Amino acid sequence: MYRPSPEEARLGLRAMKTVATSGGSFPAAARRLLEASQRMFLGTSEDLDTLPLITKEAFAEAFTVPELREQLTRAMVVLSLVSGKPDP
Repeated sequence: MYRPSPEEARLGLRAMKTVATSGGSFPAAARRLLEASQRMFLGTSEDLDTLPLITKEAFAEAFTVPELREQLTRAMVVLSLVSGKPDP
């Protein structure tokens, strides 16, 4: 498992928040998953309410390490399922 740097972790959280809030709200289950991710894996304590979203272009530019990109993409898939019913 690739261990992201603090900056990569922040950018990853931004990407995950973008996925979690794509339906317009920030579901409680998604928030809890991001908070747990920070405590258990990332070792960060970002304020999720003030954390900005990220564009797909900024995501692609920020994550050039294939292992990290794949790991984060998998996390976002899990997060999308936790966030509630997927959009069609």
